[in-house]
Amino acid sequence: MGEHEPQVKKALILDFYRQVFWGQDMAAVREFCDANVRVHAPDGGQGLAAMEQSVRETFAPSALPTPGTGTMPEPALAVADEDLVVVCFSMPQPEPDDPGAAFDFFSFDAYRVREGRITERWPSINRAAPTRLSWSTWGDGTARPRPSAPGPNPDRAKHLAVDFYRQVFDGQDVGAAKRFVTDDYRQHGRHYPQGRTGLENLLSLVFPDGPRPVPESMTLPHVLLAAEGDIVVTAGLLPQPDPNEPDRRYPYYAFTAYSIRDGMLAEHWSGVNKASPPRH
Repeated sequence: MGEHEPQVKKALILDFYRQVFWGQDMAAVREFCDANVRVHAPDGGQGLAAMEQSVRETFAPSALPTPGTGTMPEPALAVADEDLVVVCFSMPQPEPDDPGAAFDFFSFDAYRVREGRITERWPSINRAAPTRLSWSTWGDGTARPRPSAPGPNPDRAKHLAVDFYRQVFDGQDVGAAKRFVTDDYRQHGRHYPQGRTGLENLLSLVFPDGPRPVPESMTLPHVLLAAEGDIVVTAGLLPQPDPNEPDRRYPYYAFTAYSIRDGMLAEHWSGVNKASPPRH
């Protein structure tokens, strides 16, 4: 597969979505996954049964199409970096206090692919606010594949995302945002304020007592980092209390994606569900 191997892996994952999720073919899980696939999910584990369980839990009962009809919407993002593939779909969710309205939400998943098989999966399952999917509105209507533009060296893109988190969030330094974020910073979520000024105003509310010395260790270490083209994706492990078993915590992965323009973060996609943000 040579230099195009990551793109082959990306195509494999998109085929997985078409057959398993869009086609509602649970049996197809076994066609795509290694027998010892490892699943980093609330009731995860190792093996095909664990993978099937995580697939079932990814989405709450939804308005599904008739299997095999229509065309699956393209993802908002699909990033391939060596043996990692991260996909992100736009999935508007019902407003908690107004079921007739919806808010912007992006569903992320990450996979490791080796020798043509899925060997690991990191689903972003939020048990306090299960993702509901209306297949008629799945996708943000954007006709462009992402990533679409040349980007920085992947390692440089990852360092930029990590340094942004360390300086602005770990250091609670609102003023540091101007070193990392473009003036026209775009939030792909209408409930977030737009532009760098909007981000700074939001951060001022979150960190009213900052800045502070950057701690030696990250408060939310990135367990996944992937970059391709002008897109970088991060995910941090943030264990959450299980709503059904309050004394138990389950693994929740907080995903974030950015586009990079001229060495600055220009766009932001968040995997946080507005209806039930994770507890830090």
